[in-house]
Amino acid sequence: MSQTLELEIGRGEDIKTAINEFINEKGWDFAYISGAVGSVMDVSLSNPQSRKIPIEVAITKLDGPCEVVGFTGEIMKKEYMNEELKKIYRDESSSLFIHIHMSCSTKDAMVYGGGLHQGKTFRGLKIYVQKTDGI
Repeated sequence: MSQTLELEIGRGEDIKTAINEFINEKGWDFAYISGAVGSVMDVSLSNPQSRKIPIEVAITKLDGPCEVVGFTGEIMKKEYMNEELKKIYRDESSSLFIHIHMSCSTKDAMVYGGGLHQGKTFRGLKIYVQKTDGI
């Protein structure tokens, strides 16, 4: 099994940009995120809106700071994505498919979850990442 590495992201940094830079520096084709500890802000989460394929998603925006409750996912070079995933996730800003499921709690202790669309680090965020051999 691969060693788990810690990616530490500082205040105000874009989460997906930091992950993208980390994975590209390592030269990995595939990776697994086993968790994260920290706080985030200006988060957008996506969730399916129907049973149709390709999936139609709605975005929920959380403007204030949030505490990360759960954080797990997969990362791969886009060339390894299956065709159905390519129809759903059309982000052209990265050579990687960064697919994270996250839950976070807001100031009023409400918990929201879904696919991390975008977000920044509030105070700090440590993400635990392992290289894998594929999907």
